Amino acid sequence: MIPKPESLSLLDGRFVLSESARITCGEPDGRKGAEGLARWLRRWTELAWPTTLDERPSQCGIHFSTKGADPELGAEGYELLVTPTGVVVRAPTEAGLFYGCLLYTS
Repeated sequence: MIPKPESLSLLDGRFVLSESARITCGEPDGRKGAEGLARWLRRWTELAWPTTLDERPSQCGIHFSTKGADPELGAEGYELLVTPTGVVVRAPTEAGLFYGCLLYTS
């Protein structure tokens, strides 16, 4: 992965992206990262991948949010959590959410 993560914890399970998955952002700051991921997915899957503003991470989806983000991550840092039910990209700033999207789509 580039850039190299500061830390990485491997867990059991995996998230499988399906046509029914939703891309959501918890606040307007997450829109740029969510739209960037949606554009990448549209190119490779030819599906619509709409993005919506929703504070709650959906089951079977990818969610971008600044809420609850650790300020110690810095302006460009982010946390990427992948579980069998979805993906959450959390960062204290819009830039961090954008960079979290870049890593996710690499």
